[in-house]
Amino acid sequence: MLSIRRLWRRLIEMCSKPLAQVCGRDLPALDNFDPQWYLQTYPDVASAGVDPLEHYINYGRFEGRRPFQNRALVWEYHLWRGGNKFILPQLEQLSAMPNAISQERYYAAWAIARWYAANGDWSKVFTSLSLFQCADYPYPSHAGPFLLIFEAALQHKQWSTAQEVLLVLAQRFTGQVDVILAEVNLLVHKKTIKATKDPNGQLNHLILKTINQVFIQNELCGLAGDNDKSLNLDSLHPAEQLPIVGGEGAPRVSVIIPTYNAERTLETALRSLCEQSWRNLEILVVDDASKDATWEVLEKYVRNTHLRPGVEIRLLRHEKNQGTYAARNTALKVASGDLITTHDSDDWSHPQKIEYQVKALMLESSKVGCTSHWVRTTNELHFSHWRPEDSWVYRNVSSLMFRRSVFEMLGYWDRVTVNGDTEYYYRILNFFGEDSLTEVLLGVPLSFGRINKNSLSRCSETNLFTRFYGIRKDYEDAAKRWHTRAKSAKDLYLPANPRLRYFKAPAAICHDKKIVQSPNPMDIVQQSGYFDAAWYLEQNSDLQEAPIDLFEHYWLVGSLEGRDPGPEFSTTGYGYRFPEARVDKLPTLYHYLTVGLAQGFKPLAEIPGTQPHWPGALNLLVCTHQAGNCLFGAERSLLDVLAALNKLEVNLIVVLPSAINTAYVEAIKSMAKAVMVLPYGWWKADRKPCPQTLMKFKQLIDRFDIQAVYANTLVLDEPLLAARALEVLTVIHVRELPSHDEALCKTLGATAKSIIARVGKLADITLVNSKAVEKEISVEDVIVLPNMIDIRMFSPPLEAIKSKDSPVRIALISSNLPKKGLVDFVKLAEILEQRSVPVVCKLIGPENEYTRDLRERQQSGEISQCLQFTGYIASSQEALAQVDIVVNLSHFKESFGRTILEAMAAACPVVAYDWGALSELIVDGENGYLVPLGEVETIADRVMLLVEDPVLRLYMGMAGRRRAEENYSFEAMVTRFGMILHKIEHLCSRSAHAT
Repeated sequence: MLSIRRLWRRLIEMCSKPLAQVCGRDLPALDNFDPQWYLQTYPDVASAGVDPLEHYINYGRFEGRRPFQNRALVWEYHLWRGGNKFILPQLEQLSAMPNAISQERYYAAWAIARWYAANGDWSKVFTSLSLFQCADYPYPSHAGPFLLIFEAALQHKQWSTAQEVLLVLAQRFTGQVDVILAEVNLLVHKKTIKATKDPNGQLNHLILKTINQVFIQNELCGLAGDNDKSLNLDSLHPAEQLPIVGGEGAPRVSVIIPTYNAERTLETALRSLCEQSWRNLEILVVDDASKDATWEVLEKYVRNTHLRPGVEIRLLRHEKNQGTYAARNTALKVASGDLITTHDSDDWSHPQKIEYQVKALMLESSKVGCTSHWVRTTNELHFSHWRPEDSWVYRNVSSLMFRRSVFEMLGYWDRVTVNGDTEYYYRILNFFGEDSLTEVLLGVPLSFGRINKNSLSRCSETNLFTRFYGIRKDYEDAAKRWHTRAKSAKDLYLPANPRLRYFKAPAAICHDKKIVQSPNPMDIVQQSGYFDAAWYLEQNSDLQEAPIDLFEHYWLVGSLEGRDPGPEFSTTGYGYRFPEARVDKLPTLYHYLTVGLAQGFKPLAEIPGTQPHWPGALNLLVCTHQAGNCLFGAERSLLDVLAALNKLEVNLIVVLPSAINTAYVEAIKSMAKAVMVLPYGWWKADRKPCPQTLMKFKQLIDRFDIQAVYANTLVLDEPLLAARALEVLTVIHVRELPSHDEALCKTLGATAKSIIARVGKLADITLVNSKAVEKEISVEDVIVLPNMIDIRMFSPPLEAIKSKDSPVRIALISSNLPKKGLVDFVKLAEILEQRSVPVVCKLIGPENEYTRDLRERQQSGEISQCLQFTGYIASSQEALAQVDIVVNLSHFKESFGRTILEAMAAACPVVAYDWGALSELIVDGENGYLVPLGEVETIADRVMLLVEDPVLRLYMGMAGRRRAEENYSFEAMVTRFGMILHKIEHLCSRSAHAT
């Protein structure tokens, strides 16, 4: 375990510095100020038309605005919303990154520590906060990190360390309630080890004295215990006789206490209410069919307690357990108070709590309700918070006190097991307005909430973590939609026990199974179980950079983009099978849940293929990677593979991760027995395989009696693992050069060496598309299987020589990403224009942010006017019909270069960098030219040779066509695949024999 004594000695030293000097450390953030992000994040600044940096310096930093996007803040948002498996490593990496922005590093460390603390891993809390010993440590504006390490020290019984931390807290945050409570915690822990040495109860006296500082400094009465030797939550009572407040003519307050199996704690709650300074008090206790002695405790308390004038206790009882909020509703029906509030049966309230809440409403007639603050504590008076925050003290929604008019307008609590308080609170705000509620004595705990460890269990279906991700969040979202949809108070009035539910709630928290009246489509989808926020975030890494609600993103944007909600439903696959589901803008999942499910439709598309079944032939499961609206070399190469396997009469079951490109699906369908659409993503080093997806692949292998699994790329995971688990042969077709593809390695979060090693581990047979890839992979059983081209699909130019007046058309055909050499192509166009060469430089590929930027630069005259943007052309034949010369200027090593092969088939001469596998296609000086990487001037020289000599252009083009026909024909691929199939069948036979 990390020793933190040295850490805190450093912090103590820093506390001796002037506060202004320490706070001045905030200004280095200006070095990283992001004006564009600042204006986008704070549109009021943008609309004001002021300079963003000037605004931040003069106003923004004092208003709590941030100078740049803090990645740690964004990642922490997703950490609590299901992304912990992959977000936590990112935060840990950021906190340890010496060149990262300091504010990001410190917040990352704080976020990590909070996560581990909430999960009870206190040793990792120490490790996570070790960063705070750095010399450039910037003080936070709150005591959170100090309180957290203080708590960790207590958990590990490091008393001296805790004492040192407490000194830091006392110096830096003098008088704050949390500092006082921390001192109480240290005393309580000392009491546990000195119990036998403190017979006179001196520590108990000191604990009470310290607690009373919280109340006395806020002009509230202090507390005493029943006796000095047994101080705990159940022994607290006022240290003085309080003057009666309220009385006859004052507002009557009804306090509702629902209780169930609370025989051990109920008396404390009742006593704290009976000792209230506010006297016009009605206490309504509802026993929700307890199985213990709760009812006997209630009767005994009422029988033996001499109630003070103005205090009345009424007992109510359920014959059948109905839940907390049903019990509250039972009391609410008979409550006579002008003001109504609630109290949990295991909590304690300060004797002036009711008084201060009533006075707040009497002073502000515009307010319809108020809440007070509280702090969580054990029975031994150890204070904390289940999720470490800036402070241990926070708003107590259960303390909500509201006027009778609120009840008359909005009715009762929702009959659920959790979060009914929160729903009612926001129902009030929605109808009466954001300013309709007020808070009393902010930061002062007027209640102590008893910590029940069982309620915090991560194993519980309704644990507190689910307020961010799970049942509680789903419920709160549905409730807020109901609130927003309401047009009047009538729409928000909730009866005590309505015949129908007014909005959909998760079944696990509903006591009664009731039909939902006009369910919101969003609720149906969110609570269906098909939307998996953690999976959605992991599969869509672009969403990890913004604190956006994942379900709302799926509903409003993701589904329309073809993104899947989870591993059990395919958005595009279902839409392909049932086009009627795509008529409106609602997610196809909604159609499945409301229409398709009843009709027996499947959530994962199974598309019958047109390939005949060949008895006795090999059953091959072909697993492809993602294909978008635009098809590139990898997708075209897969279609070639399927065509060759069809020729060899292999029974093909093809699995696609999506069906977004219907033409692609149709092409595959024509060459397969069946096409399955199953959501799955890429393998990543920090990503564990999805259990549901793994099971789906195992089921497919069993169902179709698969003998071998073919992966069209090295980035797949679950299909290969499923095959391994079932001892089915695996084939990986490698089309990548990891050592020369930094973007791929970054995406996978792995080194090239580990990626290649994984191929060797998972593949029984490894296919590669070039000798360059063969050299890269260097594992056993590697077979070179180059891409093929159907020469018949490409016609050579009809006119041998173009008119001298016609500009020669030069094209870069690619995905239009920077790595494909966009900058070099722009430079080539400029060089040719400067040399007055009659050319048109065509950029053929999809429109994206990079091409849009180039268009803008061209319009402003920054780049050559001979550059043309043609956009994406689906047919390579159509694209090449518009071209005379093709260039390839990739800055990463091409593993094959399919566009070069297609250009050769179309009799277009090619000019490219001598980089990757391109030299396997281009014979320098025969069918094109090879130029050293980055030498754009030399590229221009070679292009000029071809522009100026039409005969040379024709000669090289026809030479390329002959080379493509001789070496990369469909027949050649079929022959090679025949040899591969023979090997597969031999290995399968040997495996079956061994079995």
